[in-house]
Amino acid sequence: MNHKSRLTVVIPLLTDLRGAVTGGAVGWCFHNGTQRTTKNNRPRRSFDLSEQRLMDQLNSEELKVLAGARLVVDEIHGSGESSSKR
Repeated sequence: MNHKSRLTVVIPLLTDLRGAVTGGAVGWCFHNGTQRTTKNNRPRRSFDLSEQRLMDQLNSEELKVLAGARLVVDEIHGSGESSSKR
């Protein structure tokens, strides 16, 4: 995957998260779903945990989104706050 394709995955998800946190959303869905063009729609990440843990199913770009998600939340709420205050 080239740099441009990675950005088309990471940036929109983090932009969506930023909007959710800023808007006071109670939750945000990291939805990476199925692969509709592959046999048996595999991998069926996030929704089929019967064969593999979620974190073991994520590709490198999805892991970047999760790392970035922490930075987005910390930037908006402050990294020094305890989780009970969030």
